[in-house]
Amino acid sequence: QMSSTHNTSVNFDAHWKDDPNSGSDTDIDVLPQHIIQEIQKKVRHRDGHKLLQATRRNAIILGRTRTGKSTCVNVLKDVTHVPPMPTLFSETKDAQFKPFSLKDDNGKKGSIPTNYTINIVDTPGLFEVNRVSEGDGRDNSFIKKCIRKCLENEIARIHCVLIFLTVEGGINDKDVKAIEIFLEDFASSKVTACLCITHAESFDKRRKDKVVEELKNYPKASKLIDQHKVKILFMGCVDPDMHSDPIALTNAYNKVAKMRKKLLKTIFQADDQGALLASLKAIKQSNESTLMLAKECRNFLVSMTEKQRDM
Repeated sequence: QMSSTHNTSVNFDAHWKDDPNSGSDTDIDVLPQHIIQEIQKKVRHRDGHKLLQATRRNAIILGRTRTGKSTCVNVLKDVTHVPPMPTLFSETKDAQFKPFSLKDDNGKKGSIPTNYTINIVDTPGLFEVNRVSEGDGRDNSFIKKCIRKCLENEIARIHCVLIFLTVEGGINDKDVKAIEIFLEDFASSKVTACLCITHAESFDKRRKDKVVEELKNYPKASKLIDQHKVKILFMGCVDPDMHSDPIALTNAYNKVAKMRKKLLKTIFQADDQGALLASLKAIKQSNESTLMLAKECRNFLVSMTEKQRDM
């Protein structure tokens, strides 16, 4: 039992241990607030389970088959990700939910880091060709599956739409058509739209500038980019062939890290509110199945509101 005169020099280490006999019903004097706060500070420092405040960003990634969507998600998680050997067919068959968390140091020494929880909805490719044994190519009903995946994981708002495109074979009408479909269904003034040029790990500045110029000179693409204020970024990953040369490998990782940083910054800087899933054109179209999704979305929003009211 402590005396009425409080000792401010508590031996914290001596008392911070598991003691089955600790705890007493004996009345004690209330400690001064500054002593309580000092003990609490030391306890938090020793605690192995710390609460992190995180800003949420929900993003849908879209693109034609073989544009590196899934590889990009893995590089966002780990800049040193090495992709598996390529196959002739896309491995993403259904919409997948891929959440992960990152700490952003804000690029300034001494600044307070910001924690982000990024929820990615990875979609199968538009105009996808599946293995012959699995039937015909996938139609564009994947958009509805994408929305269902959002609802299943309680994503009511979208902050970013990332559209993936590879320009290795040049830009063609199918690429532009895919961009048009994605922007029509998911674009909003509250959603950051980004056109991500993949397989760009070997691009220098001149090549990147040329790609941007070609996109802006392609009439249909240029109109869509201007209309929806689409940001054009580049992304890639390190080729396993680089693993035999330490200097080339280091330079390759540095290049990928810079592209990754720009893409993450775009995601982080998206509007905090984003757009309600129910407000996007993808679930406001007039066909029956889409209307059912709209109803599911509205019901979900109502249930979430009720949960918040009960808390």
